[in-house]
Amino acid sequence: MPANLSRRMAPVNGQPGVVTWHEARPFAVFTLDEEEGLIRNIYVITNSDKLALLERGGQPPA
Repeated sequence: MPANLSRRMAPVNGQPGVVTWHEARPFAVFTLDEEEGLIRNIYVITNSDKLALLERGGQPPA
């Protein structure tokens, strides 16, 4: 992983998540699937085609 990643907590599809950015471009998205306060699944999205959607609508942290 690059050392200079920035990150921000953000809801992703209605679930808690973290969006990481590298050089002002989305690098990865982590989401947590929880039920009754317990984490059931952790998803990591690194597909550049899917992350490109964030480039058009999301902003890297300041």
